[in-house]
Amino acid sequence: ILRQAMVKFSPTHIVSMVSGGKDSAASHAVAEELGAKIDLIIHGRTGCGIPETTEFVKTHYGSQGPDLTIADAGTAYEEYVLRKGFFGKGLHAHAFAYRVLKAAPFRKAVSRHIRQGRRNIRVLLINGARKDESPNRKKNLEIFRQDPGAKGNIWVNLIHDWSALDRAEYLESRSVPINPIAFVW
Repeated sequence: ILRQAMVKFSPTHIVSMVSGGKDSAASHAVAEELGAKIDLIIHGRTGCGIPETTEFVKTHYGSQGPDLTIADAGTAYEEYVLRKGFFGKGLHAHAFAYRVLKAAPFRKAVSRHIRQGRRNIRVLLINGARKDESPNRKKNLEIFRQDPGAKGNIWVNLIHDWSALDRAEYLESRSVPINPIAFVW
């Protein structure tokens, strides 16, 4: 998948997206094992997650080499809820929450740390999404996806076809450190 993405998109930069969960731990480790030159690591802080996860990411990934930046949604969640109420439920609400809490902060982080006002910058965003995570992902998750709001950002779901067992076996075989919070879920 990574080789296909490199050929298809000719990226100028590679970013590893780490949530602090097992899937992103696996995708990051795979990218490193394949020799991807990771220019930046991004962790999204939505404001409604578990603070210990961000601390794990800072401690583990922040000491690895490429710069780590936190794409922080700040108070976007609280502001939205106070202004309009809760996002709701279902796929439409999820898509809207994603745009507000993740997509916009991710785009800003890439712009600030990589693009820096320059044009023709193509960024692969290495992600740990797997099609087997949910019926919706099984139906809709693509291996590659161009960000509709930032055409130069291409999402690459590096472990797209892995099962939870594939992921667990890979993480264990490589002794990849896992966020202790990930064992609670």
